[in-house]
Formats: sequence, C-alpha cells, structure tokens
Amino acid sequence: SSWRCRKRPGEPLKPVPLPGPRAMGQVPAGALIDPSEERKGPKSALASPDMDGLARYMREKNPRNIICMVGAGMSTSAGIPDFRSPGTGLYANLQRYNLPSPEDIFDIEYFREKPDAFYELARDLWPTGKKYTPTLSHYFVKLLEQQGRLLRCYTQNVDTLELLAGISPDKVVAAHGNFATAHALNGKEVPIGELEEAVLQGPEACHALAGKYGALVKPDIVFFGESLPKRVIYG
Repeated sequence: SSWRCRKRPGEPLKPVPLPGPRAMGQVPAGALIDPSEERKGPKSALASPDMDGLARYMREKNPRNIICMVGAGMSTSAGIPDFRSPGTGLYANLQRYNLPSPEDIFDIEYFREKPDAFYELARDLWPTGKKYTPTLSHYFVKLLEQQGRLLRCYTQNVDTLELLAGISPDKVVAAHGNFATAHALNGKEVPIGELEEAVLQGPEACHALAGKYGALVKPDIVFFGESLPKRVIYG
C-alpha cells in the first residue's frame, strides 16, 4: 500500500524512542540494570554538540557519506514564515481566504473544489530567488557536496532553497515535495515555468492553464490526501 502524508505541513516529526538494552536482548532476563540506561540513546560521535565539535570530527575522521536532515529552521532563517507560530505563522494569517480551517489550503480535496486560495498564497510564496534567498546553512550543505562529502540532503521544506543554493537535485530528497516541478491532477507533467507564470499572473491564468492540460495544475508539493514522493520511501 502507498504511504500517505499523515503529518501537517510544518508540524515536527515526533521522535520514536529507541529501545533500551533490555529490549534489544543485550541484558539477560531478570538482570538488574540502572533504569537510566534504558533511556540513553547512542553515544554522540561529536566531542561537543556545536560547530567546533563538528569541525573537529570532520578533521579527524574525514567523513565522506554525510546525510543532512533539514527542516523549518533553515526556511525561517531565510525569512519564510513557518506554519504554526502564533501571530506570525502561515496558518495564523490566512483569514482573507475564508477557509473552513487553515490546513484546508493544502488539502487536495479542497483544492479540487476551490483552488484559488492556494494559487493566491502560492503567488506570495513562490521561490523566485528574489524575495527569499538561501542562507549560510544552505551553502554549508552545498560546501559538503563540493568537498565530495554529501550523500543526501533530506528536507521537509518545500521552498527549493536547497536547489537555489546550487545543491544538485539528485542529492536532495524533498519529503513534502517542492516548487521545482509541477503536474496536472490528471497526471500530466507541466513545465514549472508555465505554472510559475500563471501563478504570478493570478488565478484566472491558472484556470486557463488547467484548460490547456485538462485538469488543475499544482506544484509537486504534497497536499493532505496525497502520497509521499516515491523517492522519500526508496531514498
């Protein structure tokens, strides 16, 4: 069966606790162990949890297959609002769209019925590289690639700032999709430039684009009710 997005955009992933040594079969049944040992995770490879510790580790160990997992903090550092912060978050500022609930703006069934709200929001958020630009964190990931160290960059963000920073598309796995590609709801691939032009012109141009391709067109962002990208599942 296909995997579907069960997490609201912007909602942090809930950590799953690692099993302790008893659960892993490393301690004989009935043996007494310190309860705190059950709560300890793997020992950190870094001498300190900061940039100095990371730099030291890279000098000493010369890692070549680094996986970066990035989220909303990278985007908010670029000035892009997150989803749930009171007052400033995206969901707190959608009143003008008269939505049944803020999350509906990213609901696939609501989009089928009333797409204009998303198109208007997309016009404000579209990553043209002018309003929002990559941060030092994005360029750090790009530096890892230039040094031959980056294996993958997994991102929850849909803003494509990783690509704008120059990270190779084959290195980026966008867990929630992004604005880099687009499809019509009937499955037809649509050049992203065509959708961008329509979105920046307004909803009427987006409806005209739907007439051209036989169905509403959206960027390949994962909406509620849609399957996660296959690349997220298979790496």
